[in-house]
Amino acid sequence: MTVVTSHRLGEPCWVDYLTSDVPRARAFYSELFGWTAEESRSGEYVTFRRDGRVVAGLGPRLGDVGADAWLTYLLVDDAEQSLRTATAAGAHVLVPAEPVGTEGTLAVIADPGGAVVGMWDPVDHRGFDLVAEVGAASWHELYARSYPAQVDFYTSVFGWRTHVLGDTADFRYVTFGDPEAPAGGVFDADGMLPPGLPSHWVVYFGVADAAAASQRVLDLGGTVVRDPWDSEFGRFAQVTDPLGGLFFLHEAGSGSAAQSGRPPADSSRIAPLRDEWRAFVTSRGSVDGRLERPDAQQHLGAQRLGRGLLARPLHHLGQHHVEVSLVGASGAVRQVLAHVGSILAAQLVAQVLLEFGLRLLAAAVRHFLLLVVCTARSPWTAERPRSCA
Repeated sequence: MTVVTSHRLGEPCWVDYLTSDVPRARAFYSELFGWTAEESRSGEYVTFRRDGRVVAGLGPRLGDVGADAWLTYLLVDDAEQSLRTATAAGAHVLVPAEPVGTEGTLAVIADPGGAVVGMWDPVDHRGFDLVAEVGAASWHELYARSYPAQVDFYTSVFGWRTHVLGDTADFRYVTFGDPEAPAGGVFDADGMLPPGLPSHWVVYFGVADAAAASQRVLDLGGTVVRDPWDSEFGRFAQVTDPLGGLFFLHEAGSGSAAQSGRPPADSSRIAPLRDEWRAFVTSRGSVDGRLERPDAQQHLGAQRLGRGLLARPLHHLGQHHVEVSLVGASGAVRQVLAHVGSILAAQLVAQVLLEFGLRLLAAAVRHFLLLVVCTARSPWTAERPRSCA
């Protein structure tokens, strides 16, 4: 069992899930991963454990804000300073640094490419206790649309040490962390993601058997986006829970490079993944903001800003209970809503202006043509066209 006694600065240290249906999500993940759930005294937040070790969190989202999705938190030693550094490097602050009782301080940002990521400055709650094990997070991956800018951002802000795994037009990928045991990677996904789908982080969880776990996902009401596939780095599957939250399964110990901690991404899967992503997003609604089904929202960066944010003021993290008023959460939520609203409003205004501009142009052309026709008699007839009346 890989028990984590300390996390490396700038690398993933916690994951949690914000959901519209806590009981349903709790039941799904408990059954799928064999997790035990421990509630806070308020009942607002659930800490998941595997063999007694803390592995992840679960909390409610506020009304219709955002969508059900996982969020990765990176370890920092000074949340306020990290926010200043991130902002100077082009990030947008979604939730400013806020203490969570004696557990630590949390902040949430959108990186320069629009991917949402958390920061965690720990005190009592250090993060998850297990990694790369069955029932624990095994890999964290950023699907980047602005690959060079985003790699530079995380390198400068979080001090990542990166290792280039691929640097061709077909496949660009870097891992970050200790070269012998990296914690995750950044994938140049601009050519893979369908139009309108922004940069975003994804989480991989370890399972004993990817095929059996995929079937279990289906039995529990989830969806298999991509059936298990093999690569030199292991065996993987792409799935969603019954509420639409997307995650990956990694068959622990699989692949010739499994022990090196290297990523599941490889150039051979870009084309099939792109097609499957598009089919999946299409089945759940459009990607231009006019969603037909709410579970498509986890694929939209603007819609993901609300997830994970209530975890810090409301809930129990790790072994300690934290009781903080909803009033403290509302300010952060309002900031997120304002950010989301500004994005959606800008998109709407742009669309309206485009449509209005096209109509004005058509009207101007029509007016000009009528003016030409009506001020000059036709050489074939002395009558004026009816449209001049």
